Amino acid sequence: MSQKKTSKSGKKQRNRKGPAHKPGNPRHGSAVSLGAFRAEKLLAPMTPGFVQWFERSGGEAAEALACLKVIGVVLTEFLQVDAVPSITAFTTDEAVRAFDALEAVLGEDTDMAADAFHLYIDFLGEMGLWTGTDQDYDAVHDFVDEEAQFPVPEFPEIMVPRIPEAEELAAFEAMPLISQVGALLEWIGTGKKVTSTGVLRLSDIEAAAASLGVKARGQRQGKQRSDAPALPGFESLEVKDAEETTLVVRSMNDVPELEMMWRCLQEAELIEVGSTKAVPRQGHGFEADSTPARRVETYRKTATSILQRFEDEIRDAGPLGTPIGMLRRAVLTMGCTETPMPMEKFELDEDLDPDGEEYLTNLLANASLGMFTILEELGLLSLDTHVRVPKHLWGSLKTVFEKSSDDYGEFYGLPSGGEEPQIEMRRNTTPAKSTAVLELKIALRDLTPPIWRTVLVPNGARLSHLHYIIQSAFGWDGGHLHEFQAGGRNGTTYSSGDFEASPYTDKNVEERTVALSDVFKRKGSKLEYTYDFGDNWRHLITLENILPLKDAGAVPRCLDGARMAPEDDCGGIWGWLELLEAIKDPAHPAHEDRMDWMGLEEGETLDPEKFDIKAINKRLRQFQDLLG
Repeated sequence: MSQKKTSKSGKKQRNRKGPAHKPGNPRHGSAVSLGAFRAEKLLAPMTPGFVQWFERSGGEAAEALACLKVIGVVLTEFLQVDAVPSITAFTTDEAVRAFDALEAVLGEDTDMAADAFHLYIDFLGEMGLWTGTDQDYDAVHDFVDEEAQFPVPEFPEIMVPRIPEAEELAAFEAMPLISQVGALLEWIGTGKKVTSTGVLRLSDIEAAAASLGVKARGQRQGKQRSDAPALPGFESLEVKDAEETTLVVRSMNDVPELEMMWRCLQEAELIEVGSTKAVPRQGHGFEADSTPARRVETYRKTATSILQRFEDEIRDAGPLGTPIGMLRRAVLTMGCTETPMPMEKFELDEDLDPDGEEYLTNLLANASLGMFTILEELGLLSLDTHVRVPKHLWGSLKTVFEKSSDDYGEFYGLPSGGEEPQIEMRRNTTPAKSTAVLELKIALRDLTPPIWRTVLVPNGARLSHLHYIIQSAFGWDGGHLHEFQAGGRNGTTYSSGDFEASPYTDKNVEERTVALSDVFKRKGSKLEYTYDFGDNWRHLITLENILPLKDAGAVPRCLDGARMAPEDDCGGIWGWLELLEAIKDPAHPAHEDRMDWMGLEEGETLDPEKFDIKAINKRLRQFQDLLG
């Protein structure tokens, strides 16, 4: 199943207005109206959750707080115009009257208010805080979509100049990017061992990072699982080594500079990564005996791969990805002309009115500065008085933008011709009213000896909650897609809506709408849960008992189980069994690689019989306030 890009509401991304460039008018009346006071008071409990949701989506806390300021202005009108009793449920008529009143306050420049309020509606839906009907949610969401409609801007064409070969070669060779890629290639030499996931081993991270001028090393202690992999808003903080300036990591991917350069080597076809080793490609172009023409071609391809990476990341730029993406593209395109964007446009102006239109616009511009600074450090941009793209890179940037033109159409809400997945996209993620507690046995299929857990879960919890409970009970990392299924191959599937509907069933239901009481109706009821469609971890869930609420104690809670669960990304059942065998046998050809992948020192062992119920219940405890 392929992943499908969706908006926060589960629909395809629709058009939203870009940031306005006119200041918002001051609010009428007293400095703090009764409506404004109520709005601020009602929003206060939601602020931490909104900021966390915003940051998980790729935004910054400062942007989230700025959005909340604008959201507060909109909600003030709701509270003053219609005196709505709640800020988590309203109708389209109430929204229309509130925005009419808002226009009287701000003039016609309500676009940023509509965009910020769009995020608020998405937040309520995704986090299960919407308390109105699904019909009202859809209607209000569509109304705000219409309020936030905007034409996609036409970007000027980049005119690639003719540059003498010697001049172009010298310009490329002066770039830090080319120096770093060359240094990493030199360190790789004739080849380096990689893990089963295609990244450098922990023992090689320090030397590889050093070739880039970065201080980092792999963590050599026994691997510890996260205590909280799960429910959005409950992620645990990473443990930092405060005594060391060297970054200590569990994977090469945790070193941003190294991960970026490693992917660049692959995308630019400079190395070939096999199942156990990465080797340089023959005639890759960085060799000393390469012709000038070949070197220019290779350097250009290298620069293009980095620019493409940042272009691709715009799609994951968070709730404000659309306006930030347009802003970045406009600035980079202008950087290839004689009229580049002045740097002063990106300076954070703390004197702007937080309730005004320019405030959030200024934050968006400032947020883009981080990416531009990285590009400057690599030699891909020049940031002095203006944002300029060096002329020898204009061709690379044009290639990236042309390649992405179709994606931009879908990203900015233009018709793409594709059909939306046939999934019921409803949004109620709050638990239903619980009337009993279910004792569920969850067992991994096709493994001998068996690996299983027995957990107590209230029957009002939804399948989306059960997903996180299973993740915590088995220690999965949560980095892959999942699906519930009842009734076999042609039965009903329950999904998160993050991928296309299964072709084998006519019935796909949004998991957030389904309470456990809907699928576990009697003892012996069964459901299958599949996690990671590559490794294909299939779990059989069986209802073993139904308990009265008053007798169950704290829930969710693990009662029993057997054996440690496999590691994420180990290659499925056979990969896990092979990993255990390799670690147990020092003479096994993959022993060193598997020990390194698990973060084990020689002499340390991995006990597959270990079952740590205390650690599991520690992870599950975070959900008890929500579900208990």
